[in-house]
Amino acid sequence: MQALADIDAPLVETSVASAGTCDIGATSTRGVLITGTTTVTSFGSRRFRQRFVRFGGALILTHNATSLILPGAANITTAAGDTAVATSDGSGNWTVLNYARASGKALAGPAAADITDSSTSGRTVLTGTAAAGATALGLGTGNSPTFTSLKLTGSATFGGQLGADQTAALAADYFTGGRAGRLLAYSHDSTTANFEVWTAAANTGAARVLLLSAIGDLSVTGSVRPATVTVAQLASLSPTVGDQRYVSNGRKIGEAAGSGTGVPAYYSNGSWRRLSDDTPVVA
Repeated sequence: MQALADIDAPLVETSVASAGTCDIGATSTRGVLITGTTTVTSFGSRRFRQRFVRFGGALILTHNATSLILPGAANITTAAGDTAVATSDGSGNWTVLNYARASGKALAGPAAADITDSSTSGRTVLTGTAAAGATALGLGTGNSPTFTSLKLTGSATFGGQLGADQTAALAADYFTGGRAGRLLAYSHDSTTANFEVWTAAANTGAARVLLLSAIGDLSVTGSVRPATVTVAQLASLSPTVGDQRYVSNGRKIGEAAGSGTGVPAYYSNGSWRRLSDDTPVVA
């Protein structure tokens, strides 16, 4: 037969109940609606058939590498409104050539959770604060996400700030390491134009320049400057023998009481002493 004009044949649909062997090839129509929820392991053994299949509900199509070949070589859990195109070969083996979910989601691939405005967590991630979004995603309860571990294989830029320019105090823990309650920060002092490395006990307000412990020689091409304190502040320190400070109001030899212009000092024999003559530092 030769068709000299377009043929518009209605795609009539026949309902077939789901079963272990759901013989869709036995229908007289190319359109098939599979109803029910019984697991399907076969589409029958009719040869050279083509069927446009629609599913009325949730059931499992069982993949078989010979007789029921499914996309992705894996079982498919159907949903109402899902559609498929299936064909059988000369041996009566069926292949699902195409499968489309009514939801529009991909048939295969990693599982993903919906983020929509219809759920509390979805709204939080999309429209909430950074802190609320982190909580909804299970990454912590604040603006700083918490991970079990993090490995960087490339370069990284950290934009954390310690706050406005401050003297002898750090505003917050931005970089932590070693053990709980300690922080390490690398910063630029916009007042003095120096780059500084700090270490301190967290949230104590007692920051100090990083303590360097060298095994062997330590070569410094620039100046070495100890931390600056006053005579009154010396009493609040917990020094070890050999610690050094610059005491800004310490008296030099010959200076009057209350008129000290500053001296370098070190800790020895239970007191802070002037480097110049080994006498205790006084204001």
